[in-house]
Amino acid sequence: MEKNQKNNIIVVHVAELIHLFAKRLWVIILAGIVFAAAGYSYAVMTKEIPMYMTTTKMYVTGVEAAVPSAAGINLGQQVLNNYIEILKSRPVLEQVIENLNLNMSYRELENCISENIPLETCMLEVSVTFPDPEWAKKVADELVVVSAERAWQIMGCTEPVVYEEAYAPEEPYNYSSSEILYTLLGGIGGVALACFVILLNYFANSKFDSPNKVTDKLHLKKLGVIPKASSKNLAYQEAAYQVFCSHLFFAKPDARVINFVSATEKENKYAFLLKAMESLQKMGKKVILLDTNLSNPQWGAGQEADTNGKGLEAYLTGQVKLKDIVIEKEGMAFIYCKEAVMNAAELLGGKSFSELLDQLKQEYDYILVDTAPLAYVPDALCAAQQADAVVLVLSGKTSRIRQAKEAASLLAERELPVVGAVLWDINIQKGGKYFRKEFGMYFGVYEK
Repeated sequence: MEKNQKNNIIVVHVAELIHLFAKRLWVIILAGIVFAAAGYSYAVMTKEIPMYMTTTKMYVTGVEAAVPSAAGINLGQQVLNNYIEILKSRPVLEQVIENLNLNMSYRELENCISENIPLETCMLEVSVTFPDPEWAKKVADELVVVSAERAWQIMGCTEPVVYEEAYAPEEPYNYSSSEILYTLLGGIGGVALACFVILLNYFANSKFDSPNKVTDKLHLKKLGVIPKASSKNLAYQEAAYQVFCSHLFFAKPDARVINFVSATEKENKYAFLLKAMESLQKMGKKVILLDTNLSNPQWGAGQEADTNGKGLEAYLTGQVKLKDIVIEKEGMAFIYCKEAVMNAAELLGGKSFSELLDQLKQEYDYILVDTAPLAYVPDALCAAQQADAVVLVLSGKTSRIRQAKEAASLLAERELPVVGAVLWDINIQKGGKYFRKEFGMYFGVYEK
């Protein structure tokens, strides 16, 4: 994903995201399974005990023959209210418990019983809720019998007429598919959370762990992608340096003074430049590496300098001649900085440095200039004023996108001849098909 600063268009590389999700598919599936299991466990732990409800319906008047009149209905309703009190009384409930040999108190049984009187009728609906459907029916039936006997003993009223008997329900009245629901929601939530974390990590990743990020984030031409050095991928690395040199030649055919810049010292340009020099020498080019980190020679190429003798700072201040600072070793030429100076930017932007480059051009095909970090001192910008081409060096291991953007912005503000960027020290597995298949097969170094 990138945000184009010129037109505020956000571009998302769908193929890259698909590859990202496919690579982390096992994480997504595992998260879905774990959260689905958690949802099912929660549903089981919080689910109510299945309860079965059955209802018996009675006609209660208290007399042998009810008179279908308003007076008869009023009398029947009075009898009905009294009957309900008798039906739910402790003696009745205890008798039911004893008759059915139930292992519960009369209060527990009372909580299982509910009644309803349809408006302006002598009808009574008695519902019994029980964990077992058969026992729910037995309790309802026994309740009718015991309450009728008790009502006869107290009020002398006749037995109620049962016009709808209780039945054994097939399904619990409080049935719910909470297990399925919570399992489904848990699984979806786990998958969504895993995808969110993967995306968050992807967008928050500040490293150049993918070759595409060079062009996406910096809007610079990608001159090369160099894999991390190891005994298993030397052939890949050598071929990648050849490709980089070729791209550099085509980007600026007439360039001879090429400055290599970086945001910080952590990119380790010197190690990269040594390999680039070897590749150029194999192409028959005469190359010299010029170290211009006058502010802090201890970083970069200056670490390899001999402690004896003078360096670039001595030449630029007129203390020695060019031949006195050129070091030949292992068939390659170097000019190092040996002592830090306070006026590095002034020296690199002066006439002496320009004359140095002119002299080196007469003897060498290419002058590779190693510079100080852009984030700390202006030395690199001053040296780059006299360069034919500028290359931004990025490390897949240490470079950060924000710092690289700031470096690219500085180069653009000075209108320096930036030809592109090179990404090196990248994990060969994270290079995708570029290394593992397409690149390797083309150069004959692909191993299945």
